Amino acid sequence: MRVEAETTATISFGVFLARLNPGARLVFEQARVNDEIWLPRREFLSGSGRIGMLKRLAESDEILWSNYRKFQVDSRVLP
Repeated sequence: MRVEAETTATISFGVFLARLNPGARLVFEQARVNDEIWLPRREFLSGSGRIGMLKRLAESDEILWSNYRKFQVDSRVLP
């Protein structure tokens, strides 16, 4: 499964709190693991904006998940 989103206009949070400029992108991918469950595989964020009226930001981050393993445990009820 893959989701892609891109801003087409400026997005504001509060009056002067934060602004996200047009062209910011989000890509989120999930993969089916062991034919049982969907888990995150990749997340990519890029964009620029402003925090308050003072600080400008430009970021590009990618997070990758891999090597999922099934967790098993045995338990006993003790008196």
